[in-house]
Amino acid sequence: MYYYEEKRKKDEIYIPKQNQKVQYQEQQKFYQSNQQPQQVQRNTQQREQRKMEQKKIERKNEKQIQKLKKEQFNLFFQTISDKDQNKVIQELYNQNNLKDLFFNLRICANSYDSYTSLIKNLRQAYKQDFNVILSGSNFNTIIFERCTLLQLYQNSIEDLDQKLIDLYHLFFTMKDLDYQALKESSIASKYITQSFKVKQVQYVINLINFQIKYTPPTNFQNALEFFPNPGMHSQLFGKLEILSKENKNVDRYIDYHFNLLREDYILEFKEAIISLNELGFENIDKSKTSQIKLYHDIELLQVNMNNFEIMWKIQVKQFNFDGKGMKKINWEKSNILMPGSLICLTNIECYPLIFGVITKRDKYQSEYEYGLIQLEFSFIDPNTSIMQFLNLFSQKTILIQFDGLVEPIHYYLQALKSKTSLPFQNIIVENQNDVKYPEYLNNKQKFEIDLSKNDQYRGYIFNILNPIWPELNSTLDGSQLNAIKIMLQKQVALIQGPPGTGKTYCGALAVRILYQNLLNNNFPILIVCYTNHALDQFLEHIIKFVPLEDVARLGGASKHPELQKCQIRCRQKIDFEFQIFNKLKQKISKVIERMLKYDYIIRPKDIKKYWPELYNIIIKKFIEDNNLNYEFFINQQEQDQLVNFWIECDNSEDDTLENSYQDEMSKYFKMDQFYQESEQFKHLIKSDCLQQQQFQSEDEDLNIYLDSDDEAHSYNNYYKEANFDLIAVDNAIKQFNEKQQNFQLLHYDFQSIQKIINYVIHQKGNPWFLNPNDIEQILIYLESLRYQNDSVKFSRLYQQFIDLSNNLKELYDENEIKILNSMKIVGVTVTGVAKQAKKLEKLNTKIMIIEEAAEVLESHVASILTKNLQHLILIGDHQQLKPKLKNYSLQMKLKNADVSLFERLFFNDIPSAILTSQRRMKSKFADFIRLIYSNSYQDHPDINKQNNIEIQGLEKDLVFFNHKWPEASNEKSKENKLEAQMIFEMVQYLCKCGYQQTQISVLTLYLRQAQVLKSQFFKSGYNNIIVQTVDNYQGEENDIVIISLVRNNQNNKLGYIQIENRINVALSRARLGLYVFGNFDFIYKASINGSLWQKIIQLAKIKNYLNDYINTKCIPHGNLQKIKYPEDWKKIKPFFCNKKCLKMYSNCNHLCNLDCHISDFHSEESCPFQCDRVMQCGHKCKLLCKDKCQCKEIIDLQLSCEHQIKTICGTNPQTQKCLKEVQIQYPKCLHIKKFICYQRDKYIYCQQKCERILNCGHTCNKICYVDCGNCMQECNKVRPCGHNTICKNFCYEDCSPCDFPVQTELDCGHTIEFPCISQKKDQQNHKCQQNCRKKRECGHYLQICENKCHEQCSPCYFPIEKQLKCSHYVIVNCFEANNKEQEIRCIEACQKPRQCGHDQTCLNKCYQECSPCQVMISKILNCGHSIQIECYKQNQEYQCQQICTRKRDCNHDQQCTNLCYEQCSPCIQIINHTLPCNHNHQFECHSFNISLQQFICHEPCLLQRSCGHTSVCLSKCYENKCSPCLQIVNKKLDCGHIIKIKCCEFQQTQICQEPCNKIRECGHINLCKKLCIEPCQPCEYDVLKTLPCNHQSLVKCYQQSQPIICKENCIKVRDCGHYYPCTNLCFETCTPCKSVILQKLQCKHEIDIECSQLSLVQLNYKCSQQCIKTRICGHNYPCYNICYTNNECTPCQANIQKDLVCGHQFQIKCFQRMQKFNILCDKPCKKQRPCKHNISCQNKCYEPCSPCTKLCEIVLNCGHQGVIKCFQKDDQSVLNKIQCFLPCTKKSNCGHNSNCKKQCYQKCDPCSTQVQKLLNCGHFYKAFCQQDPNTIKCQEPCKIKLNCGHPCQQICGTPCLRCEQIIIKLFPNCSHQLEIKCYENNQIFQCQQQISVIKSCKNHFAQIKCCEQDQFILECQECKNKNCKIF
Repeated sequence: MYYYEEKRKKDEIYIPKQNQKVQYQEQQKFYQSNQQPQQVQRNTQQREQRKMEQKKIERKNEKQIQKLKKEQFNLFFQTISDKDQNKVIQELYNQNNLKDLFFNLRICANSYDSYTSLIKNLRQAYKQDFNVILSGSNFNTIIFERCTLLQLYQNSIEDLDQKLIDLYHLFFTMKDLDYQALKESSIASKYITQSFKVKQVQYVINLINFQIKYTPPTNFQNALEFFPNPGMHSQLFGKLEILSKENKNVDRYIDYHFNLLREDYILEFKEAIISLNELGFENIDKSKTSQIKLYHDIELLQVNMNNFEIMWKIQVKQFNFDGKGMKKINWEKSNILMPGSLICLTNIECYPLIFGVITKRDKYQSEYEYGLIQLEFSFIDPNTSIMQFLNLFSQKTILIQFDGLVEPIHYYLQALKSKTSLPFQNIIVENQNDVKYPEYLNNKQKFEIDLSKNDQYRGYIFNILNPIWPELNSTLDGSQLNAIKIMLQKQVALIQGPPGTGKTYCGALAVRILYQNLLNNNFPILIVCYTNHALDQFLEHIIKFVPLEDVARLGGASKHPELQKCQIRCRQKIDFEFQIFNKLKQKISKVIERMLKYDYIIRPKDIKKYWPELYNIIIKKFIEDNNLNYEFFINQQEQDQLVNFWIECDNSEDDTLENSYQDEMSKYFKMDQFYQESEQFKHLIKSDCLQQQQFQSEDEDLNIYLDSDDEAHSYNNYYKEANFDLIAVDNAIKQFNEKQQNFQLLHYDFQSIQKIINYVIHQKGNPWFLNPNDIEQILIYLESLRYQNDSVKFSRLYQQFIDLSNNLKELYDENEIKILNSMKIVGVTVTGVAKQAKKLEKLNTKIMIIEEAAEVLESHVASILTKNLQHLILIGDHQQLKPKLKNYSLQMKLKNADVSLFERLFFNDIPSAILTSQRRMKSKFADFIRLIYSNSYQDHPDINKQNNIEIQGLEKDLVFFNHKWPEASNEKSKENKLEAQMIFEMVQYLCKCGYQQTQISVLTLYLRQAQVLKSQFFKSGYNNIIVQTVDNYQGEENDIVIISLVRNNQNNKLGYIQIENRINVALSRARLGLYVFGNFDFIYKASINGSLWQKIIQLAKIKNYLNDYINTKCIPHGNLQKIKYPEDWKKIKPFFCNKKCLKMYSNCNHLCNLDCHISDFHSEESCPFQCDRVMQCGHKCKLLCKDKCQCKEIIDLQLSCEHQIKTICGTNPQTQKCLKEVQIQYPKCLHIKKFICYQRDKYIYCQQKCERILNCGHTCNKICYVDCGNCMQECNKVRPCGHNTICKNFCYEDCSPCDFPVQTELDCGHTIEFPCISQKKDQQNHKCQQNCRKKRECGHYLQICENKCHEQCSPCYFPIEKQLKCSHYVIVNCFEANNKEQEIRCIEACQKPRQCGHDQTCLNKCYQECSPCQVMISKILNCGHSIQIECYKQNQEYQCQQICTRKRDCNHDQQCTNLCYEQCSPCIQIINHTLPCNHNHQFECHSFNISLQQFICHEPCLLQRSCGHTSVCLSKCYENKCSPCLQIVNKKLDCGHIIKIKCCEFQQTQICQEPCNKIRECGHINLCKKLCIEPCQPCEYDVLKTLPCNHQSLVKCYQQSQPIICKENCIKVRDCGHYYPCTNLCFETCTPCKSVILQKLQCKHEIDIECSQLSLVQLNYKCSQQCIKTRICGHNYPCYNICYTNNECTPCQANIQKDLVCGHQFQIKCFQRMQKFNILCDKPCKKQRPCKHNISCQNKCYEPCSPCTKLCEIVLNCGHQGVIKCFQKDDQSVLNKIQCFLPCTKKSNCGHNSNCKKQCYQKCDPCSTQVQKLLNCGHFYKAFCQQDPNTIKCQEPCKIKLNCGHPCQQICGTPCLRCEQIIIKLFPNCSHQLEIKCYENNQIFQCQQQISVIKSCKNHFAQIKCCEQDQFILECQECKNKNCKIF
């Protein structure tokens, strides 16, 4: 077989070519339609792939070029100090991407010298691009490293003073070069001068000039900068200067506010750091460090990274350098190290300073070791050096936390930095007060105005710019309506809202009007509030009329559930390269990991990279010392091995550099030793063509060549998981912490390296002479350089990360802006606007409303004004809380720093409205506020109702409590413990009086006092009491407000409480009750004369509100008790007075007999007496009155089943379960079941299993009561096909199809199995899926078909040779050989002759068109010139590029300056021409005609004037008219004055401008200051005028006839005759008389009343004392009602007797005598029974008599006699249940004489006589007399004949089954017989009898089933094994 296989292969290989062509043609026809589309697609993919590969190669080449340029620039930069200045300048100017080159510059050995040389020597020539140097982090790193080294090795550096001078001269050289560039960098923070111990350092410090030479227009900084030098604490950049009113522009304005915010935040922090730097950490100045907290021993725990920042997790310890113990911190409540706090990481020398922001404080602080704290932070400056940060951990580290959050300040500063302009600049910056209407009103000025509170908006439509509006239906007062007008009409509107005047309501109403009328506009209204709480309050008003889907709330601090639905959370899919982003994170993690491990191993390539001079010198000295010819070439690998040997060389035993200088060459190096280690050097020969081998590169070099993701993936799976490698960094941190690096190991020995550089570089010394110690110092130096370069690389990568992160934010913001622009209302806090400044600048909002604007710093407002604004509404009150700076000393220094933009514009007369009607507080509270706002602050009429509400438990609702308790001093704040205790006790008392905790607010002006109070309330469980400082409570209100003033000292210092704005806020928060605690004697004394406090105290004394006690008031009786000290509150607990309460409980007749107590409400649930009610069941209640009545008597209860149970009276029978056991027999099945009575519903139907035999022979397995129906058991019928497959259907269904697999042979010869049921159909439709084994037509049998059997054969790919049309031969696949439609492309070189005849070689392939002929030929153009062109371009059109030589039409000889193909240039020959006016003028030739037509003569006019004057005429010649004569002449006016005017003005009427000299009519000599033409001004002469009130007033002369208002103090005598002083002015109505008098009322009570209220008392005064009226009943029982009530007296509680119907008497109260009672007498019953029996009754009188138990005889229904109790005779239910127990005497119904053996009440037994009964089937059956024939089963054989004729074989009564009779079935084809059952006669059978058949060989036989003989022919295996030729 092997021989034939080999022979066939050979035959196929050498098939003739002609036969191959024939095969190709035949196959090509078949495959053409299928293969052509695939080929086209394949070709397209290949082209795209080639393009991508080409681009990849181009990118790779480009990156290689860029890398080469960078490397060349690195080499150039390192040698700047040694090069000529001019060459360096020229080289720098030739660089296109200089900034990028400096940014990627590598730190090498002499980088510092190169920078110094560049900055010092080239500063003038290079000044314009100086910022390029500072843009990279490498220069910053170099400066930091140099400063650190000078500090670290100051004791060993010989010329330290000179190096310091050079260093600082460098700094000031940079400052002189480019101040702005230096300012934007962070170089200044790298410089240090503290910690130097040399004498010359003072000279260096004196040399430095920290004063800025000039102040640039803007001073925006990138980071927080400090310059901690002794005695020089000035900030280097961003100096804060007072903003002048003159020459103020936007830049100066923004600059001032930027520096103000920045200085306010960092001033204390800066002073604290300077103090720590000067005094150290053991002698801390607490006055300078009160705003900071210290921690030490910082340990790095983890580094993590998200999409926006790097988080550094650290652990610190509580500071204990000062010897104090550690504090225990309650982390759940503490604000220490909260997220958002500013921290500074440094060492004990405070250098360097690394600033960060805390992002997370660990939740599980309490689980750590005592004193340890864990937190996460991120750098505040993205340019922070990671090298500085990591180096700190090897020192004594300090963490400084600054109190307060830095993030909001950072947002404001960033927002200000981005401002280039401001809206309303003329108003805000230039202080103009000309305010126009908003620009958007140009499109619509008619608004629909609805000022009502209706839900549906309907109003009047009119022009809102009209000064007079129509009358509108509104509840607004006049000031509020004016405010609405201004808010709608002016582009900048101010609304001042004093306390309680509804400024927020007006603002919301204005928003509603704008929303309804601008609904179709596409811009939202921006609502800005100072706090989240204020924003929620404002938006709560708005969502009442604006749908929630139109409202957006930015920020996530809302507590309102509806407003939380308005939160904008937009995170749609964005187009962002996250793969690149994640790769960048991976790179950053690798750099961090490498720097943490610090396992830099120096190899030769590192020396070449970071110190190339040393590398070259090592090679050079090697060649020189070994007498090698310079022509010998050493490849790169050999050079590296040589340098590596120098690194590892350890021959010398000398320890110093000086001792090694004398060594000879043989001592430091032996060639034999080197040869033994380097096999390559054995064959060192002269060669100039050795191949340079590429050496391994670092990651930073390799990354350049990773172009695609596939390449990156293939690089050792470097980017398999491209993200921040947290695990690797964690492992590096563990190593980092375990090393505990020495600070000096991180930095090289500066002095030693300087000596080595001097020896090797400058003295040209031999590096092979260096001993191992020197080489080790060099290696440490190189490690430091690699460490520095990693730090620079981190900065670069992190900057890229920040840029991508910002792009990601912007993409998210764009999606959110689309949503916000579709909104109508957008709400946000002031800080929120600053935080999202970039986003909101893109918001198309034109209206901004700022609530509480007077409390916001102008700097904050300036930062949030967006560029699209056209309408600004400021709502606030500058007389309440003002904005404040964080730094109090700075605020005192800058007096106007606390002036808000609202206040500044208000006093600049910007249109404003003042609300005047208050609706919050009682009138007596408002009297004190009127001292601030004057009498324009009025009460709304609704306040009158509020005035009548009293405070329960207290006598007065307004008290100024005066005490003498001193304050306690605290470092940061003030407290008064006794005052706090007094307030605490009072609040407890008020809560017991019935007030809710949320109704009470406690305010104080000092934070420490608030903390003390809050702590007391928290410990006592009063968690809902509101305790706040006044500064945090503006805009809030409450029912009861208690104010703690705290201050009482001997220094007469009032502190914060003297600020009138705070007093205003504090006294205006209460609605119903106001209580102020303080030492008012001290306050009055310490206050300035005429101050607000003195006015308040005087008014309080006059109105008797100022006391040294508080009176509590008994609510029921009105008794008073004084409280002077905190312990007094405990004395009144729990009683108010010594009387009994005696108040009636509600809904019962009982009176409260407790001592007087607080509650005035006595509920029925609190009554402690025995209940006396009779219930509906007739029983008397035995519970207490406060309990709900419920009968507890036990009775017999009959259930619905007629059984009885014992239970409590009133029990519902439906809820009880009968537990008696009963038995039932089902009539149909005769099954018997026992069950509990209450479960009878479960046993209505028989639940036992049915056992009937079904027709199919199965036994029914269903429940007895269910119909048997169809048989649901498994089918077990025999299949007609004879297969034994299990039927899947139920017994009653037809059998499921047979799925038995039948072996079937297909037409192709393969066999397969089909299911029995679908064998024939599947055989017809089946497509064979086996491998094809057909023979190929082409004869290539070895080309196996790869398709399936049913498919066409796959193409033959056998290679054959084919001759193309071009006569070339090509190898093609067999199936392609004869494909005519598919042209095979010849890829041989083209040899076709060119059409042009030239012999130039074609560069294309044979199948392509010939490449263009490049032979140069001459071509003559149309102009006659000839040009040289390439042959293939001869048919193209060309424009002649030679100079034009054509002659001009004007015949001038001027040469044309254009090219030949262009139009001739204009002729500019000058032509002189005389004009008609005789003037001459010159024209150019090309424009002579046109210019002459358009020319106007501009020469001076020469005409003579008509006036005769000779003044020069100023007119031109073309005007033909003289100019007005300007000759000066005299003219006398009508007033007599003579004036000088121009001649041309003589005929005009002049106005006299001389001063007025007319005589006044009054005769006073008072000079008139007006002009002669104007009316005289009024006479200002002072005269004395007597007023009607007898006061005299000094007035002006012109005011004598005018009415004068007297503003002297009032001295009028009151009508009442009292001498109570009037505080009003003379012209005003006298203030009400407050003198207290004793007045007797009509009820005979006497009260103290103010005189002014006397008339009110006489009319309708309501007496609040206890009623003393005489009762109608005559009893002297007291009445407990208040006197003024019109109700009747309280019910009389005297006891009286009432007669009952039964004759008994019952005691009741007097007030119940007229009531109708259904009183139940509870005395023993004595009534006579109806049955006349003398059985005594056991019940009460009011109850029915108890049943008579006497025995009586009765006749039963059966005729027998029985005995029962008397009360049972009339109870039919009892009679029906009586059972007779005598023997039964009843007769049987069947007539048989059978005797019953049961008792009379039982049912008789069935008759036991047997009789013959006829069954339904016709058979007779012997049974008992009473037995039902329908229940008897017949046992006789069945006589019914089946359909087949055979008799049924079943028992009579059972269903007839299928016939089981055995019959013979004959097969007609084969005549075989088969025994089957009768019912199977209709089924199809196949003959299974075994027969003999002949096999395919015709010789052998086989036994098969008869039914299988026609299906297939058996293959003879015996013959086949004998190599049978037949098959």
